[in-house]
Amino acid sequence: MSRDLGRERLMRLLDVPMVIPALFGLQVAAAWSIGGAWGLLWLWALHVVQTNVSWSINSVCHGALPGPGTADSGGRSRDVAWLAWPTLGDSFHGCHHDRPSSACHALEGGTDITWLLICALHRLGLVDRIQLPAGVFLPIWAMREQRQEGSSG
Repeated sequence: MSRDLGRERLMRLLDVPMVIPALFGLQVAAAWSIGGAWGLLWLWALHVVQTNVSWSINSVCHGALPGPGTADSGGRSRDVAWLAWPTLGDSFHGCHHDRPSSACHALEGGTDITWLLICALHRLGLVDRIQLPAGVFLPIWAMREQRQEGSSG
């Protein structure tokens, strides 16, 4: 595990042996209790779609498929806007390769749902130290009020 992830309590918990299989077992139990066999079928379908969409990012965004890419990092990676919604914004792959530490991948326009989630979590105080390239800022709605030094209450 990388050093920065090792500082995160949740990541350390998920790294403990048998935690991930236990979470999957909870998903199966919840799906069965909610929908029986249909619940298990929906859980299976969700996992198949999620896995294939996630794996398609490298195939599509690095592939030689026709269509414009909005960013070219020289490594043949590009942004693929039509894949942004199912991948929650991860298909802005050219920007990801240009600025790998950026929390926002849709730097040249587009909908990055993961970025919106990060902003919402920041607003709630659950996320801090967001890395962005120079000139990119949090949206106004995601800003938290800063307490003034010496203020009471």
